[in-house]
Amino acid sequence: MEPTKDQLTFLRDNDLFHGLATEQLEQILTLTKEIRVEANQFIIRENEISNALYIIKEGEVEISKLDPSTDLSHHLATLKRGAVIGEIALLDNGPRSASVRTTEPTTLMVIAIDQLRTITSTPEKNHISNKPTYFMLLQNVASKLGERMRTANDAVIEGLKKELEQTKARVAMGRMIVYTLALISSYIIILQLTKFLNLQTISTSSISIPI
Repeated sequence: MEPTKDQLTFLRDNDLFHGLATEQLEQILTLTKEIRVEANQFIIRENEISNALYIIKEGEVEISKLDPSTDLSHHLATLKRGAVIGEIALLDNGPRSASVRTTEPTTLMVIAIDQLRTITSTPEKNHISNKPTYFMLLQNVASKLGERMRTANDAVIEGLKKELEQTKARVAMGRMIVYTLALISSYIIILQLTKFLNLQTISTSSISIPI
């Protein structure tokens, strides 16, 4: 597709293309095509092999993952304008880790990764970057993955803290139940002993009076 000013601005504002010079963005746009997908259509299916990345220009998609043990699909996230889908394929050609389905009519910019690898030229040294385009993309993906890992680690820590608090609460509740049962058991034993002692006293009294 022929690059336009709006398209260049759109890519430039995306983290995946951070630091790329205008001529690099123009090269990428020449390899890009736009597609329109109706609502409730799969763009990517989990475990399939795909050699493309997608950028949401307009619309919304849902990310979901299948639980093999229950055969149920679980919602992971909702992505809107500007989100990049499938950028991990820049690092490897492994199967997709989740499914992507449109929740409304969506316009996507599609870029074949094999074609991105063919861009070998670098911009002039007076530009922001003098590194090859594909190298810059890999660098940006790695940076984004690092941010996600830090966020995920924080979420895991918070989850573990909550789980620990819940475990402490369950332990405290268990102790309270044990103590309560012990008190009830002690109370019942004391009542039985009291009744037994009362009966013994009455029995002794009834025998000693005639004597």
